[in-house]
Amino acid sequence: MEIESKVRLVEEEAQKRMHQSLYPELKHIVCNYRHGTLTLHGVVSNSHARRIAQELIEDLEGIETVDNQLAVTAPAEGSTTATGPAKPTR
Repeated sequence: MEIESKVRLVEEEAQKRMHQSLYPELKHIVCNYRHGTLTLHGVVSNSHARRIAQELIEDLEGIETVDNQLAVTAPAEGSTTATGPAKPTR
């Protein structure tokens, strides 16, 4: 299999898993694959979502390591997250 084809297939499958997850915020994660490492880029609202994103793709064929670069940022006050309403910050 050509390297470019493998890269595309791994990235597409990773993105597909993010889009099919029950966490809407994971749909915005960008997945890049290179030399056996899948890197996750984007922003999530909590460490649980960050961990779920990584768990969704760890077992993909061709992935040796996951470089989880997802940033955890508290949602704006009054917004709703995948885990429920945001808690007010002080």
